[in-house]
Amino acid sequence: MKTEAGEAKIQKMERYFRMNDRPLCTTTLRLNSVSCDQSDVGGNLSLGTSCTDGTGPTASSSVILNKYDGGGKTIRGELSEDRDADDKADLTADGERKLGTVNGVFLPCLQNILGVILFIRLPFITGQAGCFLASLMLVICFTATFTTSLSLSALVTNGSIQAGGPYYIISRNLGVEIGGALGALFYLGTTVAASMYVLGAVEAFQEGFGVKNLFRHDVQVISLVIMSQLAVVVGVGPRFVAITAPIFLSVVVISILCIIVGLLLFALDLWTGKLMFLHQNMYDENFAPNYTPDLETGRTPTFFSLLGLLFPSFTGIMAGSNRSAVLKNSSESIPTGTISAIFATTGLYFLFVSLLSSTLSNDILLENKLVVADIAFPHPIIVKAGIIMSSLGAALQCLTGASRLLAAIAEDGCLPFLRAFTPETPSANPVKAIIVTWLIASLFTIAGNIDFITPIITMFFLMMYCGINFCCFLMGFLKAPGFRPTFKYFHYKPSFFGFCWCLGLAIMINWFTVALSFLFLGMLSVYVAANGARKQWGDVGQGVLFSLGKFAVSSLSDKGDMHPKNWRPQVLSVIDTDEHGYPIKPHMLRLTAQMKKGYGVTMVLGRIIGSTLDKLAVERAGITRKILTQFMREEESHCYVDVSVSHGCMSEYIWAAALHSGLGPLRPNSILLAWPEDWKMEY
Repeated sequence: MKTEAGEAKIQKMERYFRMNDRPLCTTTLRLNSVSCDQSDVGGNLSLGTSCTDGTGPTASSSVILNKYDGGGKTIRGELSEDRDADDKADLTADGERKLGTVNGVFLPCLQNILGVILFIRLPFITGQAGCFLASLMLVICFTATFTTSLSLSALVTNGSIQAGGPYYIISRNLGVEIGGALGALFYLGTTVAASMYVLGAVEAFQEGFGVKNLFRHDVQVISLVIMSQLAVVVGVGPRFVAITAPIFLSVVVISILCIIVGLLLFALDLWTGKLMFLHQNMYDENFAPNYTPDLETGRTPTFFSLLGLLFPSFTGIMAGSNRSAVLKNSSESIPTGTISAIFATTGLYFLFVSLLSSTLSNDILLENKLVVADIAFPHPIIVKAGIIMSSLGAALQCLTGASRLLAAIAEDGCLPFLRAFTPETPSANPVKAIIVTWLIASLFTIAGNIDFITPIITMFFLMMYCGINFCCFLMGFLKAPGFRPTFKYFHYKPSFFGFCWCLGLAIMINWFTVALSFLFLGMLSVYVAANGARKQWGDVGQGVLFSLGKFAVSSLSDKGDMHPKNWRPQVLSVIDTDEHGYPIKPHMLRLTAQMKKGYGVTMVLGRIIGSTLDKLAVERAGITRKILTQFMREEESHCYVDVSVSHGCMSEYIWAAALHSGLGPLRPNSILLAWPEDWKMEY
């Protein structure tokens, strides 16, 4: 009775695993040892399942029933499963807990957006452009980032996102050529952004503590020293960067609160800080623009130059997608966290522009770039320390993200000269990539002023935004079968608008830099196409070619019969092969290749005598197709090669091939045959 109960329990567990296994899973029942008599039933029954479908990590489950006691004791069963699979899925390769929406996306975006531009350049921009045009700049930047975030949300909800973030998205959708080139631009933009933050920290330190002009080129020397120290921190590992990020962000939030309170108290004549009441805005002098030469650079800014200076502060929307590999649920966290961060920070920027323009005089906004620290309540030192810490924290984030992006590009093999920077294991710290990133970032700190490098950052990130929007537009417009985003606010029209907006914005800021960027993109794309790895990622390029081919064939069919002036030979060459798959008369292939100057469609059809039900014949057909294709490549002829298996007579075979080959108007109008040796036998 107990043995029957045990067998029933085994069957029940077996049905459970069969119902819950994934596709292509196998179930095995293993009997280790069973010995039965009247008094004892002993042994181990092990029921195991293993999944090898290739769609995810291999999972295993097992049911073990220990031996039955013949003395009438209760059967003891042990169920051993990988019940902690979900817990393991929530861990990174380093064994750390994966991040959620707030810690993984929202806060990193905030930390990058609320950076050096907000503190030491937004007052200057407001004083130069005025309240109205400064607000218009914020609207322009918000439009670019918001439309890009919609496209990014659609792409990340279409499937899993691995290391590389935006580069991974574009390379898997637009192809290895465009993806590799845009990935290189994105890497350079992120690396130069680290230089901008370091220069901002040095400027805040020198301006805030009165230690300017210590020696010749002091800004460059101090920046190089700080960049080296930051590189050492990143080289230790990303754990320290993740630990310090909340500390830096907390200081930034406190600094912003101090600035807002100080401005409000200054407007109420309750606080002056290091300013005086004569620095108040008395006559709405900050509403209209007042373009005057910059005291440091000597340049007179324009609307679009100020826009290029402001835009890098909005490039922080990529901070969450750069962490896609360590997010618990990237398809949910990236859209929610990114869009929330955009709205929160844009509202804060509008608040700052409104308070600065309505509270402070135009002269103090133009002359004192650290005016937000001088007006802060209760003491300027809080904001000065906050600017320095926020800049250093953002620089750490940029160095970490850029080095891992370079490692992802190198691991994909898109750019052969970067393969040396591939880490030993995917979870290893990319030390070589960190060294290269440090060298490039140090090179740009030699500029000595963030105003000189912000246009470069703007162009690189706008090119990336164009790529994301264009990628999403193509996928939606072509109705790619593999593009089914779960983001409910997606439509391809906003993506196309975002692409045109970002491209137009880049051209208006600096058309020459845009031309250089496209030249750089083109050169990299050609290099990747010629020397890069061949990847089968199912990119949208195949969908574009399919749609164009379908449209061309349909349009050609609508034209009717081909006019004699446009007639071209469309040759169907029937080739006999031997038992090894080689052509019996190879001169037929040479003659077919020589007819390519007719610029028509050339088709080569091999024939194997046999049955389609014969497995060996079908395998021979595949081998023969490869051999004939290689023959035609050696003849430098681009043609369509196919091999069919038939046991009918030759005349019926040729007639069927002529009728069913080609598509629409692209059908053979000429047939090339070898001269038969025996008409009766062959035909």
